[in-house]
Amino acid sequence: MIKDIVKIHDKFSVEIKLIYESFSQKRKTKYDVHTYLFIPDGLNINEQTYSKSDFYSDAKVNIRYNTPEYTLFDIVKDENSLIKKLEINIKDVISDNKSRNSKAIFVTQCKLFGSIFSSAVRKTIRNSRKNISKDDTKELEEIIHLINDIRKKYRLLLDKNKNKLDAEELRILLFVDEFMSNMVEYNFIILYNYLKNKRTKIDAKIFSTIVSIVEQEQKYRIAQLYKTVPSNLVDNEKLLHTRSQLKKYIDSILFLKKERKKDGAIAEQTLFAIVAGFAMVFSTSVAFYYQQKYGNFTLPFLVALVLSYMLKDRIKSIFGYFFVSKANSIFYDYKLNIYSTKNHKIGVVKENFGFVVNSKLSKEIKHIRLKQKLFEKGFEELGEYIIQYKKRVNIFEKKFKKGLKNENLNSLADITRINFHRMIQQMDNPQKKYYLIKDGEIIEKKGDRVYYINIIQEFYTEVGVEYNRFRVVLNREGIKRIERINLH
Repeated sequence: MIKDIVKIHDKFSVEIKLIYESFSQKRKTKYDVHTYLFIPDGLNINEQTYSKSDFYSDAKVNIRYNTPEYTLFDIVKDENSLIKKLEINIKDVISDNKSRNSKAIFVTQCKLFGSIFSSAVRKTIRNSRKNISKDDTKELEEIIHLINDIRKKYRLLLDKNKNKLDAEELRILLFVDEFMSNMVEYNFIILYNYLKNKRTKIDAKIFSTIVSIVEQEQKYRIAQLYKTVPSNLVDNEKLLHTRSQLKKYIDSILFLKKERKKDGAIAEQTLFAIVAGFAMVFSTSVAFYYQQKYGNFTLPFLVALVLSYMLKDRIKSIFGYFFVSKANSIFYDYKLNIYSTKNHKIGVVKENFGFVVNSKLSKEIKHIRLKQKLFEKGFEELGEYIIQYKKRVNIFEKKFKKGLKNENLNSLADITRINFHRMIQQMDNPQKKYYLIKDGEIIEKKGDRVYYINIIQEFYTEVGVEYNRFRVVLNREGIKRIERINLH
């Protein structure tokens, strides 16, 4: 099964996050993902102006473990809670301080704990926003209670073991502690801004509670002499960089190594060699024939020799192009080998880019694209160029399980960011004039001039085929919003 999340990453980039989960019991699980980008003709993005190298320069792919699913309750209250498991890991590393293996497990579990906590806080607060906006203080109080319980027990572990751990081990626990504090502060600020922008009236008590949580975390980090506390005396640039580096350090436990290679490179070189050999046989045969007929030092033999070598080069070029074009329909552009931190090859991702004409699209894709269209016309009148970006994903079940050890770790996250900056260069000004008649006068107004880039995704899994469609609304100043189009 595939979960799909499409969102704005920055001013000019769209982030497409695919989560591959529910791996089969077979040796490997296969997914095929076809992403179609429908680009308006006016943006001048076509086969002549937008090359394969341009696309791969604009598209960045990251493959990592998807953060294991835990609730805040699972982290602290359950009999086999993560906080108890972390306590056991700390005891193990203290009792076996010289073992590299115990230290490696300790580092892994500390980072994983911080990453899981951050994900659980984010999802819990996001899922509860609806109830909180209805002045349901009970749910907010429960969330705060669970977070405080986790933070209290973690800090207790930290204080209890400060003098038992070496400097490196203690530093890791402190990094996780600082990261967790930042994540609590950040997510409650996001909640504060969300409620503040709600049109419905929110109880002032909720706002004061949220502000109190943020203040507590900032005071705690000041007391601990952490470097990620915002203030008028702190260099903002350094603050944001430090926060970013801290997050990368903790989340690095979920990162996977990837090795990108050209797909079918050996087959391609083999075909070139075969074509070169065939051309050489042809030119040599011609040379032998005319040598026997006219002799070595004659004008006809010289002409035949020159012509045979000219034809040899043309044969290599024509047949080489023919075979490579046929090979491109079999092989992908690139192959990404995915390795765990223990260097187990847990999967392969293949990528392919190209422009396609509407006549080559399946009936389902055509139907989805023409859904909610502005005019009752066909594809020809839409005036669009179509980019097809294909991925084939193979995940090796047994080797996947040998990677990061966690009972809830059962999925991979494929995060692709596509930058649209090249596509805005031919856009009109972001605002255009239009006119209204009011009280017998013509009034000039300005409105936003936007463009639509439609994204349709086609997923092939062992369960069946699924489709999604999104509309990216943007202008020369960047992406304004992304709309999910209902297909039903």
